[in-house]
Amino acid sequence: PENIPQELTAIPQWIGYQLVPKPNGKTDKIPKNPQSGSNASVTAPDTWSDFMTALDFAYHAKTVDGVAIILSEQAGLVVIDLDDCVLPDGNLQPAAQQIISELDSYSEISPSGRGVHIFVFGKLPPGRRKSQQQGIEMYETERFMTVTGNHLPSTPKCVHERTAALQALHTHVFNTAQTNETDTPQAPLECDQQLWQTMFASSSGTKLHKLFSGDISVSRHDASQ
Repeated sequence: PENIPQELTAIPQWIGYQLVPKPNGKTDKIPKNPQSGSNASVTAPDTWSDFMTALDFAYHAKTVDGVAIILSEQAGLVVIDLDDCVLPDGNLQPAAQQIISELDSYSEISPSGRGVHIFVFGKLPPGRRKSQQQGIEMYETERFMTVTGNHLPSTPKCVHERTAALQALHTHVFNTAQTNETDTPQAPLECDQQLWQTMFASSSGTKLHKLFSGDISVSRHDASQ
C-alpha cells in the first residue's frame, strides 16, 4: 500500500472486492462494503469507506481479495485500462507503452499481471468508452477499479491532471473505429425501398427504372438529369 499515491488514498471512496469464478474460467469481482461486509454499490456512497478502513477490511476478511476505488464525477478521477499488454518477459506492447508515456501519470500492473491501469485526473469527452480491437477501456463514473499498488516503475508516483491528453487519446482510439464503421456499405432502408417501388409504379416509372439502372438514353444522354 505504500506505493499507492496519496492523491488516491485521500479520496474517501474505497471498497473491498471478492473474486468469484465464472463458468467460462474467468472471474467476477464482487464489490464489498468495508463497514458491513455486505455487497457494495458504485451508486451508494454509504457502502464506501476511507482507504484505511477498506485496507484493514481486505487484510482481515477471509473472502476479500483486495481493495478498489470508486470512480465518480465528484472525484474527477479517470482510469485507462489496457488489457493483455504485458508480455511474458515483463515488457509492454509498443502501443501500450506509447499510451502510458503520453499520459505520464501513476500506472500499475492489474491484479491479473497482464494488464495496466493508468490513473489520471481529468474529464473524458462524450462518446464511446471501450475498444475491444485495441484492448482499451476508459472509465470515470459509476465504476470501481481495483488498486494493487504494483507500481509500473517507468511511470510517475503521483496522479496528474491530463484532460488534454485524454481528449487526444479518445480521438485517436475511437475516431479510427468510427471511420472503419463509416466505410462499411449500408443496406437500403426499408422506407427507401418502399419509396422507389412507389416511384417505379407511377406513370413515369419505366423511365425512372431505366435511369436508376444506369440507362441514360431516355434523358437524351445528358447524365446530369
